[in-house]
Amino acid sequence: MFLERMLFAVMAAVLFCFGSNPALSFTLSETTQWQTQNETLTPLAYEGGEVFGAGDKTLEAWDIDRGQPVWQTALPSAANFKPRLTDDVVIASGRNHLGAYDRKTGKRIWLYEKETQIAVPFILDDAVYFGDGRRFLAVSLEDGTKLWSHTITGGAEIFYGAIGRDGIVYLGAGDGLVYAFDAKTGDVLWRFDNEADWQYLRQLYLSNDILIAGGYHDEVFAIRTGDQPTDQRIQWRFYAGNFINSQLVHAGSVYFWSPTGWVYALDTQTGNRRWRHGTHKFASYKSDWGPVIAELQMFDDALLVLDMKRQLHVLSATSGEKKAELKLAFAPRPFVLPIAEKQVLLFADLQGRIRVHAVTQD
Repeated sequence: MFLERMLFAVMAAVLFCFGSNPALSFTLSETTQWQTQNETLTPLAYEGGEVFGAGDKTLEAWDIDRGQPVWQTALPSAANFKPRLTDDVVIASGRNHLGAYDRKTGKRIWLYEKETQIAVPFILDDAVYFGDGRRFLAVSLEDGTKLWSHTITGGAEIFYGAIGRDGIVYLGAGDGLVYAFDAKTGDVLWRFDNEADWQYLRQLYLSNDILIAGGYHDEVFAIRTGDQPTDQRIQWRFYAGNFINSQLVHAGSVYFWSPTGWVYALDTQTGNRRWRHGTHKFASYKSDWGPVIAELQMFDDALLVLDMKRQLHVLSATSGEKKAELKLAFAPRPFVLPIAEKQVLLFADLQGRIRVHAVTQD
């Protein structure tokens, strides 16, 4: 009887550490740590075998296979946003600056300094688009020359990023309007005023011919692009009951966490619910998920949700079924970078280290 109780205790401890799902199919093991010259890192970017990280002091490129820095460059002020990449350039930016850096050497090519406060940047073709206070600007990717600007009305400022393709840039500014700009000239192709339902639109995605956006008043919207009558501009809307921090659009679905206690997956074209996964049991705080600030990420067919209790929740992207619930051994910055081709996840801790974890899936 004593041995049976001991075996049960050991099994319970294993389930506590690696999640309560007996059919665990997703595990992590930390393989190495990279110490950057920063204390605070923004979300990381990856392409072509290199990881790019920006923080309070430097912009850095790391070789993922060797675990060694390729180059490190001092920043004029702290970065606040994930680095944006092209084949030749890295854009690193914060609220006070936006700079273009040579991707091979890290040498700074040009620098834009704020007039008011810089918003999240977006790259399309040969230009960078971003807000600075009430102005939305397009600058040359090659040399930082201003191409055009548009000033929004009212006292609001632009805080969130644009999205675009096929020569059109879309922006959900703080004046309650959605804009479609000609990317080359800055001409307003159309605008849609829906201030009664939102002020800002956050985290814009394009899915076929619609914009998927998070509203400022607890809703997710699908907004038709192109030449549409005003009363037909909204394709669908989903009321989630509380503030939506961010959402992920992938393979015809939009995924997001609601503080009401659910992770949702909706069809991007219809808004119909594909599944939802409960995050609050409303019985014990210890059994609830922590708040989710990190952007949701996709790893193969798994949805990754990192909460503020150091827990990484791994759900099936197709069904919402829990695959794993993994407790990190350190306090992470609120992001995870999945690199499926290497079967690793990258986190950052509060001391500016990049923590590399190998993934094992059954």
